[in-house]
Amino acid sequence: MLKIASLAAAIVMMAQPLAAQTLEKPECTKANIASTEEKVVKMKDGRNKETAASEIAIAKGMLAKGQIDDCQTALLKASVQTK
Repeated sequence: MLKIASLAAAIVMMAQPLAAQTLEKPECTKANIASTEEKVVKMKDGRNKETAASEIAIAKGMLAKGQIDDCQTALLKASVQTK
């Protein structure tokens, strides 16, 4: 009985609409960039850390240019790498 309930729960979770699983872009502020950058510094060395650091640099540049949507995209990419 427990196996059936677990299987049913797994099927329900997989059936969630994709729209509910999308990520929201973070607000592009110096504080959010600094917060994400702190998380990146604490990461172990590797490809994810390199990608996150690169995206942080891009986010900083986009914020300085006033390109908020591009900044948000880069900040989201960096944030995903820290998970």
